[in-house]
Amino acid sequence: MVGLDLRTAEGVLFPSLLPSAIDDPAWRGRRTVGSRWVVVTQKPVAGSQVPALTTIDLYVVEARESD
Repeated sequence: MVGLDLRTAEGVLFPSLLPSAIDDPAWRGRRTVGSRWVVVTQKPVAGSQVPALTTIDLYVVEARESD
């Protein structure tokens, strides 16, 4: 998922997922994110085989911050 915009990454992982929201302490609550956010790392790492219902963490930055 690294390098994909968040909306595309979520679409691959969870095709029926509702629009994204992240916890962002700087915004004091939840903040809606979308295609302007880019995945910069993930856990578990790409290629890992994991059991069903495993949490997948995608770490993102706004596209302008990833350059």
